[in-house]
Amino acid sequence: MKRLICAGLCLLLLLAGGCGRLPGATRSGFALDTVVSVTLYGTDDEALLDGCFALIREKEALFSRTVPDSDVARINAAAGQPVTVTEETAALLRTALIFCEASGGAFDVTVGALTQLWDFGADTPFLPAADAVTTALATVSYAGLSVKGNTVTLVNKDARLDLGGIAKGYIADCLRDYLTQHGVTSALLDLGGSITVLGDKQGQPFRIGIRAPDDADGLLGVVPVCGGSVVTSGDYERCRMVEGVRYHHLLDPATGYPARTGLRSVSIIGPSAAVCDALSTACFVLGEEKARLLLLAQPGYEAVFARNDGTVTHTDGLDWQS
Repeated sequence: MKRLICAGLCLLLLLAGGCGRLPGATRSGFALDTVVSVTLYGTDDEALLDGCFALIREKEALFSRTVPDSDVARINAAAGQPVTVTEETAALLRTALIFCEASGGAFDVTVGALTQLWDFGADTPFLPAADAVTTALATVSYAGLSVKGNTVTLVNKDARLDLGGIAKGYIADCLRDYLTQHGVTSALLDLGGSITVLGDKQGQPFRIGIRAPDDADGLLGVVPVCGGSVVTSGDYERCRMVEGVRYHHLLDPATGYPARTGLRSVSIIGPSAAVCDALSTACFVLGEEKARLLLLAQPGYEAVFARNDGTVTHTDGLDWQS
């Protein structure tokens, strides 16, 4: 799972002035390697919050590469041998492969050896040795991930899965569906700064502010959202300074190093958090020009691009309030 620190959350919720109401129930906790919160409107049923956090723990136990008995950890430990996984894990991997292919590998769930090597959760900043990066890079290829029914195989025995670029979004979608099935019509889900909203807020859209890369309290702008998600990938979420150079966690699967494409962040807005999650990573790695081409094939999904030079652009279909 992506590790985020509270000060680096990529999104901020703004109350729609005058139209808000107090939540019926809200809860925060640490899960998915970050701080998550669930806020329900129109109900004070604490059992629903219990159900949400139980669901998060259940999914994390399937998809986290750091949970020893998870499906992902078992695949990584299998050294190229087939592994039988749950239908849910197999389905998520098939979805991930769609975006691996669509992005030409800019999004690639077989980057686990690289993410483990860079270890952006380490206490002491360091730069991996070039030969170690080369070795890890040789294991990265989504074409070497086979999903047949519930059987998953990493063809390269040294390859490792990392679903950090899609699992959190998928879990947000599961939470939204769970709440819908239990009659909730308005809710806000904040999974480490990746926002999903259910319905609207007393007849008005939720207003989601997108964080400025170098100012945790500043905003690039605001997007109104009803029943959708906003997910940002930015170079400020997890990074380290080594000899005056910033190295961030958004690794380019083609080079093994942090992507350098002239962008500070990419925010994707659309109906599915899982798709937004995958697209935000892919678009950051691709750079703005190629990202816009990728998004043309994803109807219903819009983007905000924060560039290195401080300018901000967005796709034409977005209701953007700067």
